[in-house]
Amino acid sequence: MTTTDNPAAATVAAAADAHSPPGAVFAITEGEQTHYWTSGTADLETAEAMTQAHAHDLASVSKLLTTLTLQRLFTLGELAPQDTLARFFGPVAGAHCEVTVEDLLRHQSGFREWWPMYLSPGRQSSPIPQILEMPARYPRGVEWHYSDLGMQVAGAVAAEVTAQSFSQAVGELLLGPLGIETITPGRPHAGTPVTSGPLGDAIEREMVASNTPYPVDDSTKTAAADFPWREHQLRGEVADCNAFHAFDAASGQAAGHAGWFGDAAGLLRLGAALAVPENAGISAEQSAQLATAAPNSPDFGEVGFAQGRGARMYQLPWRGEQRTFLAHPGFTGTYLAAAPATPEAPKVISVMLSNRLHGQPPPDRDRLMPVDQMWRRAMASANKTLHQAETGDAQ
Repeated sequence: MTTTDNPAAATVAAAADAHSPPGAVFAITEGEQTHYWTSGTADLETAEAMTQAHAHDLASVSKLLTTLTLQRLFTLGELAPQDTLARFFGPVAGAHCEVTVEDLLRHQSGFREWWPMYLSPGRQSSPIPQILEMPARYPRGVEWHYSDLGMQVAGAVAAEVTAQSFSQAVGELLLGPLGIETITPGRPHAGTPVTSGPLGDAIEREMVASNTPYPVDDSTKTAAADFPWREHQLRGEVADCNAFHAFDAASGQAAGHAGWFGDAAGLLRLGAALAVPENAGISAEQSAQLATAAPNSPDFGEVGFAQGRGARMYQLPWRGEQRTFLAHPGFTGTYLAAAPATPEAPKVISVMLSNRLHGQPPPDRDRLMPVDQMWRRAMASANKTLHQAETGDAQ
């Protein structure tokens, strides 16, 4: 099988001036038919072949778990999109009292994009109070600024409403009803094959040192000097430092922005809920909002996607037609996308899982292949492989 007829191989194919993932899994469900492809290695040191059973650190694909869990709470009437943080956190919400759950999901809350909460002075068992103490960086509801901190707070809202941990809320409201057992918080199930990730915390350590892409203050840099950064090869450990160090992923916890592991089969099930949210117990009214762009959202021509309510919308040619996919990428090289069925075409669910951060030598952040580019390349390969008789040499 060549690169052109194996979407997983297309995912890991070399690109000029970019580090390619050592291995990948790609899966497509179209209608009732599912196809899997694999390519490359799960770990360069052991040369272990990548398989569809391997668990991957989902990174920001985890945000879709947060999104769908909150949609369930909207549907159940236990939460409303316009509820403010003052309802859940009282005066602790500080300058963010008027931020709504809708603002968080649409990345218009005004929270900073990112901050190394694990380096905050006087760290507490939960970083949420310290996040809420931070001043807003942007005006609420005016501009779109993708925010990990906002999604961390969104996860905390789910925990407050359900009076349990965020991970338990996701399990009870979403994963359990969907019968998904292979998406797990904090770490994969014992005995599950798992791909290798980056070399320790090197990427975030460099982010703090270089102020790139988000600046930090001098006190944070001082704290970084004595922080016990991980320096070993990560495998079965969450790469995101906030999820691992601040939210204690090692003990089986996850955060609203990252911290889950999953395999291709589990993500296909989750993608089915994204394609048909009603099957996950989400009302038609709420599911319609997933694909409704907010005012001031980025548009397809600006950044390649539009921001819905907790999910991104991508337009892509598929089977000779332009389809709209609800999706989210993950920094580790992961992707989940779903196009709901139309009167003319069946639903399409797409899963890409790769070890993009793994390499020998370890790749620098600025040499990583863009995740969106990897997914689009794999989708073009899958389209050509599955539909060449109908569409010719699909691009």
